Amino acid sequence: MRLLRLYPRSWRDRYGAELQSLFEARPPRLADRLDLIRGAFDAHRHPELVADPRTLSHRLSEDDVVVTRRLGVAGIAGAAAWAVTWFVVSTSPLVHEPGGSYRDGSRALPILLLAGVLLVAALCGQLVMLPRSARLARAGAVIAIPGILLWTLVPWFAWTAAAAVLGLGLLAYGAWFARAWPWQASTALLLMAAAEPFIAYAGATGGPVGPQITPVLALFILVPLVAWLTVGGTLFAVRSDDSTGLA
Repeated sequence: MRLLRLYPRSWRDRYGAELQSLFEARPPRLADRLDLIRGAFDAHRHPELVADPRTLSHRLSEDDVVVTRRLGVAGIAGAAAWAVTWFVVSTSPLVHEPGGSYRDGSRALPILLLAGVLLVAALCGQLVMLPRSARLARAGAVIAIPGILLWTLVPWFAWTAAAAVLGLGLLAYGAWFARAWPWQASTALLLMAAAEPFIAYAGATGGPVGPQITPVLALFILVPLVAWLTVGGTLFAVRSDDSTGLA
């Protein structure tokens, strides 16, 4: 049955033959098919109910915990570097042109790159901490890593920011789905990923950036802090005796 392919392999190995024999004796009705689809979602949501616990555990060694927490501190430090980036921009000299005035923030680019590198370090920590079953979250981290690095190098290219936001959104959803993060952390990062494109669009269509910090620019500065603090904070909470890596 095609619907059985929606279930994890461990579930099919344990129940597939029995269920297939049942429906060969009595063809499934529409209600049965809907129940199968709903059951497939639950099987992926709670793999520990059917899988061998040895394949689900992801216990970190003491050395791994030390490294992971240090990478978490790097993510939190990235939040500070991001804030410093905009402090440097706000204190940069004004440039006056016929189209308006703006601040020359070129000297803040190295600090922006440092912030990106620190966030990437925290994402590498997520790849250490996340269980193998959290495939979507791990894929999101892999997508976000080059997106963030490229965006900090060429922040005027929108596609680099899009890759970073997409990866962080997948990381947040996948970590929640695999129960590797607290729901508060996943929700915060998902809201950041959802809000940032609209904030960036509002800033891009609002005309040239002036010498004052507008409400839109303030949101653009504050909202990404959620990414650094969430990615770093979830690493800082790991411990070696927890199968998911979180306290």
